Amino acid sequence: MDKGDEKFGEMTARIEQVRESMNLSRMAFCKHIDYPYASYHHITGERRSKPTAELLAAVVSHTNVNSEWLLKGDGPVFRNGEERAGPGGDYVLIPLYEVRGSAGDGHLVSGEEVEDLLAFKRAWIARELRTRPEALALIHVQGESMVPTLNPGDVILLELNEGRQAGDGVFVIRMGDTLLVKRLQFLPEGQVNVTSDNAAYRPFTVSLAQPQDSFQIVGRVVWAGRRF
Repeated sequence: MDKGDEKFGEMTARIEQVRESMNLSRMAFCKHIDYPYASYHHITGERRSKPTAELLAAVVSHTNVNSEWLLKGDGPVFRNGEERAGPGGDYVLIPLYEVRGSAGDGHLVSGEEVEDLLAFKRAWIARELRTRPEALALIHVQGESMVPTLNPGDVILLELNEGRQAGDGVFVIRMGDTLLVKRLQFLPEGQVNVTSDNAAYRPFTVSLAQPQDSFQIVGRVVWAGRRF
């Protein structure tokens, strides 16, 4: 077993530890965290596999487990000094992925592992974003082509495309193995104008008819956070 598999195996074991602290069967635990039993059984069975971001977020959102402990084994198991898991309250945990969307000349995607989990209020997601927490993901911005709208190091919240056609806006797109943060304008006959808010970067046009391995809309940017 390599170090990556061992890390994920330990993470899966910690998820099972949370379940056992609640004295719940796997079926009951899945119902409690609103996660498909078949997927949970596949991940936590004898041949344990990598936990999905959705499973990690569901566990933290529906219990009071400490996300740092769940991801890395650091700190106390549960928040607020409690000894077992309980309801997670009105917040949902959105996965922050290690990948970076380049607002510049592009950045090679080296992996899509969860770096952290950030809390957002369920009511705010429903009211302001009008979407489901399961459709959201977070990544960092790299590069300067979207300055001043987005700066290097900003964290952006994406509503994943899920095959939907959307109106004009700021999106994360994948071109080959590269993620880009760009402003898209949808033109007639399936053409898309791709521009940057920084005038130093030249626009270009792509076709929605291109194969997904050469051009894909990953998601719309719906929120951004930055450090001052």
